[in-house]
Amino acid sequence: MTAVLPCPTLSATLTLATDPLPDAGTDGTLTLCFDGLITDLFTRLGGTPDVGGAWLDPGFLAHAPLLDPAADTSGTYTYVAYGIGTCMHLTDSAGVLVTVNPLPVVTFHADPDSGCHPLQTSLYNTTDPIYLGGDCVWNLGDGATTTGCDSIAHLYELPGWYTVQLTVTTPQGCVDHLTVPGAVVVDPAPVASYTYAPNPGTEVNANLYFASDDPEATEFLWTFDGTDSATTRTTYHQFSDVLGDDYEVCLYVTDQYGCSDSLCKVVSVLVPSVFIPNSFTPDGNNLNEIFQPVLADMVLEDHLFEVYDRWGQLVYHTNDMEQGWDGRHQNGGDILPTGVYTWRLIGRPVYAADKQEWVGQVNLMK
Repeated sequence: MTAVLPCPTLSATLTLATDPLPDAGTDGTLTLCFDGLITDLFTRLGGTPDVGGAWLDPGFLAHAPLLDPAADTSGTYTYVAYGIGTCMHLTDSAGVLVTVNPLPVVTFHADPDSGCHPLQTSLYNTTDPIYLGGDCVWNLGDGATTTGCDSIAHLYELPGWYTVQLTVTTPQGCVDHLTVPGAVVVDPAPVASYTYAPNPGTEVNANLYFASDDPEATEFLWTFDGTDSATTRTTYHQFSDVLGDDYEVCLYVTDQYGCSDSLCKVVSVLVPSVFIPNSFTPDGNNLNEIFQPVLADMVLEDHLFEVYDRWGQLVYHTNDMEQGWDGRHQNGGDILPTGVYTWRLIGRPVYAADKQEWVGQVNLMK
């Protein structure tokens, strides 16, 4: 204040101090999935909020500044800023609206879930529709993948134990999956194959044992040359031991899934037979000209056939089962005289270890 003479000029200074009002910032939002990262709520506020405030959960209970979506619920989390100094009786608040979206609960099943190869199956997505609307990815376990939230069809071409996985992304972007080991089991298709013993059957053992080789088969039908049948995995069958022959033996198999297969084989039963005529007429009329044994199931390499005259002189011999005697001396020259000649046959049946000998007589007639 300026004085008027003769009064002096006097002055004074007044200093005022003000404290800031509390500032909690502006409201914010946070949206995340149940398996999302733990998030600092403070970073979700707008403006320039004061530090050091307190957080309240949607129920207005004290809450840490960090939000864990796996433990916390959706709702508004409130930040309270407190005044300082002369304003310490004042507060400000702002909220963060938190939305925790659930993970999808993924479900599916296969039908059929087992069978023989190749197996055509359908995979049904039974996930609740509230989780659908985003992407769905199928991993089918055999190297194939496909997309789509609808049910799918798939052909499993090879036997195997297949793990199937379905991954679902919700419209909110939350992802989860279901993995089912052995969701589809594909067994090998049955194969009709069999062994039998002895092979071949013989005169002394024509009762043959048959066994199916396929472990997948559960039902069996054997047919033996159309005259007999059996329905067990293994069986015996008695063939004729009087005359050797070839028989068609068929096996029909079916597995637990109804898949089937069949196989027919020719099974031999060897019954060596020796028939030697008692006369022949080498007279040039092309009837009964050759004297030759009629043999069946004999070893070609062990064949010897000889003919002797009545004085014991060898007049013919051969090691060729396909050759016979034409009535001449060693099959050359003129026809030998009419009369009785002695023959000798040495041979070995195909199943035998030792040779056998047969001796008899034949009439040479003109």
